[in-house]
Amino acid sequence: MSNKRKRLVLVGGGHAHLYSLKYADQLRDSGAEVMLISLDRFHYYSGMGPGMLSRIYQPEEARFAIQALVESTRGQFRMGKVTWVDGDSRTLFLEDGERLPYDLVSFNVGSQVPMNLIPVPKPRPFP
Repeated sequence: MSNKRKRLVLVGGGHAHLYSLKYADQLRDSGAEVMLISLDRFHYYSGMGPGMLSRIYQPEEARFAIQALVESTRGQFRMGKVTWVDGDSRTLFLEDGERLPYDLVSFNVGSQVPMNLIPVPKPRPFP
């Protein structure tokens, strides 16, 4: 029997992966290496998107720090974008040219918020 850890790669910080990260410590204790790949260190909660766009919420109120979450469970965080999957060789190809082998992969990228398109809110007086 091999002592090599199995690599579980979670692509994206969507809702299902947030739930999975809750159990990342248990997965590691069972012999898995957990890695999360995302375009950003944060995942924005889509349910609060309309409130953020209408300036009821600030962006930092509508996001989860997924990098901190995965690292707090002894997992690995990799900022990047998967552009190709070779299922035969179990390899993920990232936009920057890196190739990552995996034993099990899950995709749950969720929605993406184009933060560069959201205007910075101006302070508003309280009534």
